[in-house]
Amino acid sequence: MLQGLDYIHSCGVIHSDMKLQNALVQRPDETEVGEYPIVKLCDFGLSHILSPEYGGHKALMSDRCGTGGYIAPEVGPKNSLVGPEIDMWAFGVMLYEMCTAYKPTKLLNYRYGSGPIPFRDRDWRKHNRNIKDLIVRCLETDPGKRIQSDEALQHPWFQDEV
Repeated sequence: MLQGLDYIHSCGVIHSDMKLQNALVQRPDETEVGEYPIVKLCDFGLSHILSPEYGGHKALMSDRCGTGGYIAPEVGPKNSLVGPEIDMWAFGVMLYEMCTAYKPTKLLNYRYGSGPIPFRDRDWRKHNRNIKDLIVRCLETDPGKRIQSDEALQHPWFQDEV
């Protein structure tokens, strides 16, 4: 999934609606021993193209779009300049949800986008610190400090043995 995000970002495309429902898993055939499932991104209906008008690093999102609970905190109601970092926020939410079976927006006493997302100890005991670190770097509230897709592909979590 992250490789797909990195690819579209390198082509100047922002998905703008990353969520688990837009990641399709193709399982290998029984004859393909040792093969891993392939994750494909879909539903580019809300995507944006990076504009040379904004230095090639941003696009104008005239109306807020995306799915609640996955939208980066910097996306305003109208005329937001957005970049690939909004997809990385959503990717962090997706990882969080895959690890805990709930979105961070479901945590009591947490106001979405107000600061660092809390990690309840009981939900993270069985996960290694590298996945938690990657999620924290994806869910950085300052988009300028948020990890980019090419950097995330080099993160130690991807080097961990399964």
